[in-house]
Amino acid sequence: MAAQIKHLVVLIMENRSLDHMLGFMKSNDYVIESLNGTEENRDSTGEPVRVNNQARYSGDLGIDPRHDFTDVMEQMFGTYPPPAGQQANMSGFVRNYERYTGGPSGASSVMNCFAPNNLRILTTLARTYAVCDHWFCSVPGPTLAKYPRMQAVSLVIELPPRATKIAEGQDA
Repeated sequence: MAAQIKHLVVLIMENRSLDHMLGFMKSNDYVIESLNGTEENRDSTGEPVRVNNQARYSGDLGIDPRHDFTDVMEQMFGTYPPPAGQQANMSGFVRNYERYTGGPSGASSVMNCFAPNNLRILTTLARTYAVCDHWFCSVPGPTLAKYPRMQAVSLVIELPPRATKIAEGQDA
């Protein structure tokens, strides 16, 4: 099978992109670990803000949700720093976004996700090719830190045979 693979395309998206872009794709004929529509975060007043598939192409988010380490930790755990041993429950997106929008009324839009029929090209690509539906990141934080790592992997994959032998500890 490896001889049949001619190209490998990797699309790296922001931390919350799987749910935001593909979260409502789950169906009987497309199994993906994603949203079921009951997920929610509470705002600073304690009101629940439920995830929905009403995202618009523009205008939902006045500013981009933050991706710095402390922001991502708050988004994942609902607080920063999280207590020792706490499991990430993705409960802090709304409260974190409130700090940048000035309050609960502007922050609920961070829970808006796209309906699959509104992203036809991305949905077709996802249904046609592989999608990694789990987040495996050594450092929760800025996206820019992930690009050099991905490029380093690309360099290793493209090494000529002699360099590959050296990398594997064999005599060239």
